[in-house]
Amino acid sequence: MVTNKKGLSDIITNVLIILLVLVAITIIWFFIKPTIERGAGQLPGAGDCLTIQLEPVSCTVDAEAYTAVVRRSSGEGQLQGVSLQFTASDNQAIAVSEDQVVGIGESASLDGTDARLGDLTAPITLKAAAIVKTSEGAAGRVCDVSSVAVTCT
Repeated sequence: MVTNKKGLSDIITNVLIILLVLVAITIIWFFIKPTIERGAGQLPGAGDCLTIQLEPVSCTVDAEAYTAVVRRSSGEGQLQGVSLQFTASDNQAIAVSEDQVVGIGESASLDGTDARLGDLTAPITLKAAAIVKTSEGAAGRVCDVSSVAVTCT
């Protein structure tokens, strides 16, 4: 005997559940997407900072003049310049930026003057940091200073 069953079949129920899940995911995505895009836009050049590795090789400080040699290890990224951090024995630090671009696996000699160097007490150590390109017309982003330090002569 056939009874009169009312309701939805299993196939229709599963299809409706899948459609409801897809609609819920779409609605949530429209709320989350702008937040993700805004957050990603605040970090230009951050990926390059993770890959570019600059290490100081040697340095010489004479009154207000300096000569520093830095080497770039492996790591892709758009290097815009180099930031040199001179630190005295009393932890006084001076940062100097250079527009020199160092190729991958290459070393570069950076020469310059800064009147503030005369105020530092010996011994003076040097650390280097990369300055990476962010976007057209914007100032470069200075990455974290390397952990390698050399003592200047």
